[in-house]
Amino acid sequence: MAIPEKCDRVSALLDRLKKYDTIVKGDNFGPEAMDDLKSNAKGIVDESKEELDQIKSEVDSW
Repeated sequence: MAIPEKCDRVSALLDRLKKYDTIVKGDNFGPEAMDDLKSNAKGIVDESKEELDQIKSEVDSW
C-alpha cells in the first residue's frame, strides 16, 4: 500500500477513535462496558501506530 492510502487508513482509524470519545463522553457505562470501549480504543491507537510505522519506513526508503 502506498503512502497516500496508508494516510487515508490512519485518518479513518482516528475518525473511529473520535467516535469512541464522543460515545464515552455522552453516556454512562458500567465498568465492563467501559473496559471494552477502552480496549477497542487502544486497539485503534495500536493499529494507527503500526500504519504510521509503515509510512515512516516508506519515507526512510526514499
